[in-house]
Amino acid sequence: MLIIAVAQAFQPVPIIGRPVAAEIFKDDLTAGLMRLHKSRQKPMLLLALDTATATGSLALVADGQVLTESSLESHNDYLTCLMPGVEAMLRNSGHAVTDLTAVAVSTGPGNFTGLRIGLATAKTLAWSLNCPLVPVPTLEVLAARFPFYPHPVGVIM
Repeated sequence: MLIIAVAQAFQPVPIIGRPVAAEIFKDDLTAGLMRLHKSRQKPMLLLALDTATATGSLALVADGQVLTESSLESHNDYLTCLMPGVEAMLRNSGHAVTDLTAVAVSTGPGNFTGLRIGLATAKTLAWSLNCPLVPVPTLEVLAARFPFYPHPVGVIM
């Protein structure tokens, strides 16, 4: 149901417009991180992971623009498809894992096992690359799709 990435093996599954991972970069914390990063010489390249829902997603964002996004089609089988999806997305976009400057991850609520896998993967990538790890609440990402909706937005998962 959520997350971003693009690879031939992973087809995007829109959820009211786009996968959740693609929306992660719109979060205020992530946007602030991107503004702070503009002072560096290396371009901002953010990897967004969403494993909180039944269908996860991946996204690659460069300087505020979504480069690629995809859904993880193997429902609740993140252990075997998350890293191959990340690798395929980076390869197809012409980037290496060492090009990443930040990692964003959905923090739930959601699938407990999926959250553990996503958080452990994101934390390991961020730690090994010495880059920021940005936690993003899944409900805020889902609600952010309706910034100008005149009524309160409730998310049902």
